[in-house]
Amino acid sequence: MGSNPKTLSSSNSIYPQGCWVNLAKITEIEYPENKFKSDIALLCILSVEHSKYPKKLWLSGNHLFDEKGNFEDYGKRANGVEKFGSWRLGHLFDTLGIEKSAGLTQDGSKLNSGVEEMMIGIPFYILEYESNGAAKRSVWRFFAKHSEGKMKLINDWKNQDAKFIPKDYVHAGGGRLEDIYNEIDDGKEPWEK
Repeated sequence: MGSNPKTLSSSNSIYPQGCWVNLAKITEIEYPENKFKSDIALLCILSVEHSKYPKKLWLSGNHLFDEKGNFEDYGKRANGVEKFGSWRLGHLFDTLGIEKSAGLTQDGSKLNSGVEEMMIGIPFYILEYESNGAAKRSVWRFFAKHSEGKMKLINDWKNQDAKFIPKDYVHAGGGRLEDIYNEIDDGKEPWEK
């Protein structure tokens, strides 16, 4: 039977199967090539506890603009930005205690002067999950303040609607060979049919 992504790992730890929550700090921020032509593209290099190597946190997306073409808000479905909203960057600013409205330049393409320095070194929690994508682990789209603790992310992961579980999460089921077999398994061996 396929794994339930909301269940605990087999060791009965507090973590969902294939998930880890660790304290992270941004050590560097880069502006990579914006291949998808989104309104902003950032690459945050993270130092993560219990990790030998730095992690990469990609933040990009589209904003809501006013009638003059100035940045108005971080994009999300609720404000009319249907695809690839930049809400995740706004969420990171909230997590780090940085005023969202002062975070970006007027055109929304870069961080305002001084914001990068404010972001570097502030501890916050990230949840990583086992991925069947290019990297073995991916950073989940939500974060938690240091003061909220790691249980905030663990509970958010466990309580998310199944349709929002990342498609590259190894233990999500859906499409894995084991789950396909179980869907067609009628309890009989192939030669008994």
